[in-house]
Amino acid sequence: SRSGSMLSSTGPGIGGSMGLGGGSSVASSAAASGTSGSSMGPPGADQRDVRGSRYYEDPSDPRVQERNRNRKLLADLNEKHNKFVGECEEELYKMRTTFTGMRGTWVEEHEQVKSELLQVGRQKAALEREVCDMRSELQRMTQEYQQLMSHARDQASTLGAMQSEFRQLMNQTRDQSSTLVAMKREFQQMT
Repeated sequence: SRSGSMLSSTGPGIGGSMGLGGGSSVASSAAASGTSGSSMGPPGADQRDVRGSRYYEDPSDPRVQERNRNRKLLADLNEKHNKFVGECEEELYKMRTTFTGMRGTWVEEHEQVKSELLQVGRQKAALEREVCDMRSELQRMTQEYQQLMSHARDQASTLGAMQSEFRQLMNQTRDQSSTLVAMKREFQQMT
């Protein structure tokens, strides 16, 4: 019958044809358009207004009116769904772009920090070598200072001995001078 064919032409109800989780884009676009002459719509969609067609729908039929309301509601829901999906995809793209930029910055900064840490490690090793060299130099200078102090003590001891010998020589010279003067007087007296 005509009513049976009208019911079969609508397919499943709102819940079945909404497909909010990802229905057919072809069916949703056809439902969203709701225009006659659409080659992408369901079978007979372009013959709903043609009297005598097996797909004809009487606008005064309450069932057709309800079906048209459901179609319009489905089209609105589909449009909102597609708009929401588009906004979500745009936000997701922005988030991915931001994440890519942040990750690139993080990788660059991470490599820079690694390079700086390696440089700090090299500088630390160089400083440790310098400290070891300075300790060795300080130890060498301490040993040289101790040797110089020992040599100075030896020289001071030698100088003391030489001064003592010099005083003895001076005493002997004075004694010899006195003896020479006495001998000179005796010689003068003899002559």
